[in-house]
Amino acid sequence: MNERLQKIIAAAGLCSRRRAEEWIAQGKVTVNGGLARLGDTADPALDEILVEGKPLPAAPAKNTTILLYKPRGCVTTLSDEKGRPTVAELLPQELGRLYPVGRLDQFSEGLLLMTNDGALANRLTHPAGEVRKTYRLWVSGWHGGALALLRRPIELDGRRIAPPQVRLLWAKDGGGMQNAKCKMQNEAPVGYDHAREAGRSYRSATGGEQNTAALEITIHEGRNRQIRRMAEAAGLTVTRLKRVAEGPLTLGELKPGEWRLLTEAELQKLINEIMKI
Repeated sequence: MNERLQKIIAAAGLCSRRRAEEWIAQGKVTVNGGLARLGDTADPALDEILVEGKPLPAAPAKNTTILLYKPRGCVTTLSDEKGRPTVAELLPQELGRLYPVGRLDQFSEGLLLMTNDGALANRLTHPAGEVRKTYRLWVSGWHGGALALLRRPIELDGRRIAPPQVRLLWAKDGGGMQNAKCKMQNEAPVGYDHAREAGRSYRSATGGEQNTAALEITIHEGRNRQIRRMAEAAGLTVTRLKRVAEGPLTLGELKPGEWRLLTEAELQKLINEIMKI
């Protein structure tokens, strides 16, 4: 079946459609020995399509899902108009075109799933089926009331977030470690702006020491910059943010930029967790 060349090239996992159009305009693509032009179509099953003299990689025979350690500074997209490094550039072409499942912002790092299984991606990102995600964060501005403020239910984007699980790993604070359960969990949720002001007021009243702490937070939603906004509402500044687990999956021994294929057993555990939600 004939399709536009840029769509065929993008589906092969080489680049985005926009980048494929640039390659065609630059004369880097040929079809059956002839120079391709924008608007041309071809049948990948019948026509010889070459990019810079090389044939397109074969499409994957089955669904592929990988676990990637996204490094800081890398954006969670397949192409970027600003020229920033993308997660797609970390993967070999032989894997084909894999799509990020969810997002990590440019300055966050850690576990990111990528797949060509659309059904799995939809189940993982659907609001009714999002699995638990655990983050490790390092913060400045630690104060004695931070845990209570982090655990307090707040509203983000007009919706109440589910109560997060917060665990203090270590802290430097004149008042000592704060690891007791929050007594405010049953209170009515407050809006993000009010929570943020409460965090600032608490730091101001307690001197606002710029000491540091490390915590682990587990959430089920995936709202935009949720962990950073929760920390900000508690009067804290995140200096480093790392996703260490998603459902039953963990980073393990992976280093930034490294990846591995998920096993069938891991995929089944992931699906089982979705089904429990």
